[in-house]
Amino acid sequence: MGKGFGSLHTLTDGERLYIVRRRKKRTQKEAAALYGVSRVTYNRWENGLAPGPTEALTSLFPYERCLINRRRSGSSQGALSNRLKISRNWLNQMENGNIDCKPLIDYWEPKEESAAIF
Repeated sequence: MGKGFGSLHTLTDGERLYIVRRRKKRTQKEAAALYGVSRVTYNRWENGLAPGPTEALTSLFPYERCLINRRRSGSSQGALSNRLKISRNWLNQMENGNIDCKPLIDYWEPKEESAAIF
Protein backbone atom coordinates (compact mmCIF):
# COMPACT_ATOMS: atom_id res chain seq x y z
CA MET A 1 0.00 0.00 0.00
CA GLY A 2 1.19 3.50 0.80
CA LYS A 3 4.54 4.65 1.96
CA GLY A 4 4.89 7.00 4.94
CA PHE A 5 7.43 9.79 5.08
CA GLY A 6 8.95 11.49 8.10
CA SER A 7 7.27 12.05 11.42
CA LEU A 8 5.26 14.74 13.10
CA HIS A 9 8.43 15.82 14.87
CA THR A 10 10.29 16.24 11.59
CA LEU A 11 7.94 18.60 9.79
CA THR A 12 9.93 21.21 7.97
CA ASP A 13 9.30 24.89 8.59
CA GLY A 14 7.91 25.05 5.06
CA GLU A 15 5.43 22.27 5.81
CA ARG A 16 4.36 24.07 8.96
CA LEU A 17 3.79 27.29 7.00
CA TYR A 18 1.81 25.33 4.41
CA ILE A 19 -0.45 23.80 7.07
CA VAL A 20 -1.02 27.11 8.86
CA ARG A 21 -1.87 28.81 5.56
CA ARG A 22 -4.32 26.05 4.60
CA ARG A 23 -5.99 26.17 8.04
CA LYS A 24 -6.60 29.85 7.56
CA LYS A 25 -7.83 29.27 3.98
CA ARG A 26 -5.35 31.74 2.52
CA THR A 27 -3.62 31.77 -0.82
CA GLN A 28 0.14 32.07 -1.02
CA LYS A 29 -0.35 35.62 -2.24
CA GLU A 30 -2.46 36.49 0.83
CA ALA A 31 0.00 34.83 3.21
CA ALA A 32 2.93 36.58 1.54
CA ALA A 33 1.23 39.94 2.01
CA LEU A 34 0.87 39.25 5.75
CA TYR A 35 4.63 38.66 5.96
CA GLY A 36 5.41 41.62 3.69
CA VAL A 37 7.15 39.49 1.04
CA SER A 38 6.41 38.53 -2.55
CA ARG A 39 4.41 35.42 -3.40
CA VAL A 40 7.56 33.97 -4.99
CA THR A 41 9.51 34.39 -1.74
CA TYR A 42 6.67 32.87 0.28
CA ASN A 43 6.49 29.94 -2.16
CA ARG A 44 10.22 29.35 -1.66
CA TRP A 45 9.69 29.27 2.11
CA GLU A 46 6.87 26.72 1.82
CA ASN A 47 8.88 24.52 -0.51
CA GLY A 48 11.99 24.64 1.68
CA LEU A 49 14.05 26.50 -0.91
CA ALA A 50 14.73 29.44 1.39
CA PRO A 51 14.61 29.93 5.16
CA GLY A 52 11.44 31.61 6.34
CA PRO A 53 9.74 32.49 9.60
CA THR A 54 9.05 29.64 11.99
CA GLU A 55 5.58 29.08 13.35
CA ALA A 56 4.53 27.05 16.39
CA LEU A 57 2.46 24.06 15.38
CA THR A 58 1.43 21.70 18.14
CA SER A 59 -0.66 19.17 16.26
CA LEU A 60 -1.95 18.21 12.87
CA PHE A 61 -5.41 17.01 11.94
CA PRO A 62 -5.49 13.55 10.30
CA TYR A 63 -6.30 15.03 6.89
CA GLU A 64 -3.31 17.38 7.22
CA ARG A 65 -1.02 14.44 7.97
CA CYS A 66 -2.32 12.73 4.82
CA LEU A 67 -1.68 15.88 2.80
CA ILE A 68 1.90 16.18 4.09
CA ASN A 69 2.55 12.50 3.33
CA ARG A 70 1.33 13.00 -0.25
CA ARG A 71 3.46 16.11 -0.73
CA ARG A 72 6.54 14.37 0.67
CA SER A 73 5.98 11.40 -1.61
CA GLY A 74 6.00 13.68 -4.65
CA SER A 75 2.62 12.29 -5.77
CA SER A 76 0.17 14.59 -7.48
CA GLN A 77 -3.49 14.50 -6.48
CA GLY A 78 -4.23 12.97 -9.88
CA ALA A 79 -1.71 10.15 -9.46
CA LEU A 80 -2.84 9.32 -5.92
CA SER A 81 -6.54 9.47 -6.79
CA ASN A 82 -5.84 7.01 -9.63
CA ARG A 83 -4.06 4.63 -7.23
CA LEU A 84 -6.96 4.88 -4.78
CA LYS A 85 -9.52 4.61 -7.60
CA ILE A 86 -11.32 7.77 -6.49
CA SER A 87 -11.85 11.08 -8.22
CA ARG A 88 -9.33 13.88 -7.83
CA ASN A 89 -12.15 16.03 -6.43
CA TRP A 90 -12.91 13.39 -3.78
CA LEU A 91 -9.23 13.28 -2.79
CA ASN A 92 -9.15 17.07 -2.64
CA GLN A 93 -12.19 17.06 -0.34
CA MET A 94 -10.45 14.55 1.96
CA GLU A 95 -7.22 16.60 2.03
CA ASN A 96 -9.21 19.72 2.87
CA GLY A 97 -10.95 17.99 5.78
CA ASN A 98 -14.39 18.33 4.20
CA ILE A 99 -15.10 14.58 4.17
CA ASP A 100 -13.81 11.54 6.04
CA CYS A 101 -10.18 10.84 5.13
CA LYS A 102 -10.16 7.18 6.29
CA PRO A 103 -9.12 5.90 2.81
CA LEU A 104 -6.09 8.21 2.97
CA ILE A 105 -5.22 7.18 6.51
CA ASP A 106 -5.42 3.53 5.43
CA TYR A 107 -3.22 4.25 2.41
CA TRP A 108 -0.55 6.12 4.37
CA GLU A 109 -0.76 3.86 7.44
CA PRO A 110 2.80 3.10 8.49
CA LYS A 111 4.21 -0.35 7.96
CA GLU A 112 6.87 -1.84 10.22
CA GLU A 113 9.83 0.16 8.93
CA SER A 114 7.83 3.15 7.77
CA ALA A 115 8.11 6.55 9.40
CA ALA A 116 4.75 8.01 8.37
CA ILE A 117 3.40 10.81 10.50
CA PHE A 118 0.66 8.71 12.13
